[in-house]
Amino acid sequence: MSDTREKEIVAPDYQMELFHDTNRSQFVEGPPPASTSRRLPPNISVHTQDKAAGKKLVINEGETVNDDPQNVFPFLDGLVYRLLLIVVCSTAVLHDVEAFYLYLYLGSITFLAYVYMSFLKKEAINRTKEIHGEMFGFCSVIYAVLSFGQYFELKRTPECNNILVAITPLVRATFVVGQMIYVFSLHDRFLEVYKHALVARFGIMHMIATNLSEWLYVVVEETKYDIQQHFRNLEERNLIQILNNPNETESGSFSESLELRNSIAFLPDKSSECWRSQIMKNLLRNSSPFLFPCTVEYSLLCTVILAVMWRMACNNLDSPRTRKQSGVNVIYARSTSQFSVDCASAYKGLIAGLLVTVISTISLILFFELIRQPKYAELAVFQVNVWEAVVLGTSIAVVILCYMKMKTIGKRRQHRDLELEHILLFVTQFGVFLYTLFHIIGAYFMMDAANNRWDVLRIVTPVSALVQSLCQTLLVLDAWRRGCSTPEQVGRKPGRQMVTFLLVANMVMWIVNRLVNNRAESYPEQMEFYGVWAWTIITHMCMPLVVCYRFQSSVCLYEVWKHVYKQTRQ
Repeated sequence: MSDTREKEIVAPDYQMELFHDTNRSQFVEGPPPASTSRRLPPNISVHTQDKAAGKKLVINEGETVNDDPQNVFPFLDGLVYRLLLIVVCSTAVLHDVEAFYLYLYLGSITFLAYVYMSFLKKEAINRTKEIHGEMFGFCSVIYAVLSFGQYFELKRTPECNNILVAITPLVRATFVVGQMIYVFSLHDRFLEVYKHALVARFGIMHMIATNLSEWLYVVVEETKYDIQQHFRNLEERNLIQILNNPNETESGSFSESLELRNSIAFLPDKSSECWRSQIMKNLLRNSSPFLFPCTVEYSLLCTVILAVMWRMACNNLDSPRTRKQSGVNVIYARSTSQFSVDCASAYKGLIAGLLVTVISTISLILFFELIRQPKYAELAVFQVNVWEAVVLGTSIAVVILCYMKMKTIGKRRQHRDLELEHILLFVTQFGVFLYTLFHIIGAYFMMDAANNRWDVLRIVTPVSALVQSLCQTLLVLDAWRRGCSTPEQVGRKPGRQMVTFLLVANMVMWIVNRLVNNRAESYPEQMEFYGVWAWTIITHMCMPLVVCYRFQSSVCLYEVWKHVYKQTRQ
């Protein structure tokens, strides 16, 4: 630095210092770049000198300084690469191309291995508190292992024996475990990878595309199975009608059966002649209603986390951190403080929530008993809808009352910013909007066709779900910024009873959505209005987001329940 001295430019509320940019061998005015560009305030003119070329760069007031113009190209390339993979996946999933998914999984595993070898050589596994994400991941592993077991039930003929049927699920399980350890359980400083930014961008983008493709694959597989199962049930009912009353068979149902047979003929599926037995296949199908939503929720959670990390990697966030952090902790920025669980001022809400849980359990038992009998199937759906509307209506009133109570609690000057929580809440809220709107439209037109006064409840329930989710999201976002500032507020804990009730009520609605609403056949009138294809696709695309919204709302409400009523320093 013999020819250039360190200097400093000072303006009101603004300070810049000279630093050396090792990537371009020159001195630049300003702080080390946290992003690719920054705008200078008025009345500031900066002069820098390039040692290699011996030229001065003059930046006048109001101009934008781009520290690394080439950073935009890897950004766009990574985005285009992800979109390309998703487009290819949308075609491959309809033609059952196992090799494409094998490429996705192997590419993600290769990147994870690179990360472990480059940054985690001396790191040890430390379990964190993100148990809900790991639970979804374990269910996804179980789904992959059961898919692997189907290979041993195939006949060893050239037409049926496909080794990719065994390799792809194993590689998928390996990817899920590696990603789960990377995202949830390993404490590292991964975001300090500005020297390997190109590899980080493309690696994370490949993992995002893999998770989205996995989501699409599972949705298509479950939709295909539900449509085929509906066809088989319809064919069996028509066969029974033909045998019992050959002269009174409904021609409409029979023609619908033939039409559905022709419409699903192109769906890829192993011929029944290829199966020596169907033990693992039936086990997978019977457990898929429980494992499928977990797989979708796991893919959604990892996609959001990786998207935030990818954005940070694109911004070259290489600032030093005071402690080792994993991908989740970088986003969450958890405090190292230990919090005790104080159940004061919560017992009334807990008792009310337990009462809702008991009645919901009885309603679910009645549903599963009545749905098996065709003449009581409509009654089974009706009683669940009535109770769900009662719970949602009560929750709306509790949300409004809770907001009025919590208005007395002041807002934090430096509130906790959990960006990942908000993103997950907004993404899953979109699924709630979409599903309830489809429900409202279908129920409205079917109500006019059936002319049944009780059908109005089929509109009340989705409208209540829409209003309740919107009000609850606004409550969570508002309560997130609040904190008790006086001992009197800490003692009264205003609104905590309501938060407790909402927490339990959301878990109850999560269970109801998982067991009842997750089934397309639970709403035959919607299936009749939209058709078997459309309503099955709508259910499998939207319902996982609805289920995930209830779970994520419970997590956010627990954070509010735990942190808002701690006294803060003003």
